[in-house]
Amino acid sequence: MGFFGYSYMVSFNLIGTLVLELPAAYFLKVRGKENFRLLFNVNCLSNPIVVTLLYLMIRIWGYGLLTKGLLFLSEIAVVFVEGRFFKRLKNAPIGPYKLSVILNGISYGTGILLGFIRKI
Repeated sequence: MGFFGYSYMVSFNLIGTLVLELPAAYFLKVRGKENFRLLFNVNCLSNPIVVTLLYLMIRIWGYGLLTKGLLFLSEIAVVFVEGRFFKRLKNAPIGPYKLSVILNGISYGTGILLGFIRKI
């Protein structure tokens, strides 16, 4: 996978994450332009980092058990980092770490599901 494949991978994952997580946050009653700007910006920072790590791990080790385990650990780290940022949300009806777990669980789970469907 060359540069364009990597760029596609980052872009596709970021867009997919935003398409899933922003409506999910709205469904969880997170409201306000400032809150959505924060959610958008945090995802635009964290998602490309995780996708880049995944890209590098696949290039080094392939997409085996080690890569899947390290990806899961990086997602746990993202939950904590994003949760710290989500403490800045105004009038959120759900705690910042709980929100981070739910939103990242939705996007991570969707990625797992799409990977499974792709193999069929």
